[in-house]
Amino acid sequence: MDSTDILEMVPAISWGSICNDAGVTFRTRSTGVLVAKCIRHLEKSPSMHMWPRSGRFTCHGCGWGGNKLTFLAFIMNMS
Repeated sequence: MDSTDILEMVPAISWGSICNDAGVTFRTRSTGVLVAKCIRHLEKSPSMHMWPRSGRFTCHGCGWGGNKLTFLAFIMNMS
């Protein structure tokens, strides 16, 4: 499996499965946005938003953001 194969698989992976594998608890807002506590810093209330349609995420607490690949690389310590 080369990097092209991995890049093609990433869009098919759901945010739900990524979060579950990383131990991130999220909730779905009525708008379809997923909200969770950021895994890069300690916080009391959820500030990380994930948009399933675009595959993007942003933490409004620390400014970290990116796509599913960015998130996967961080949780797999490949960043």
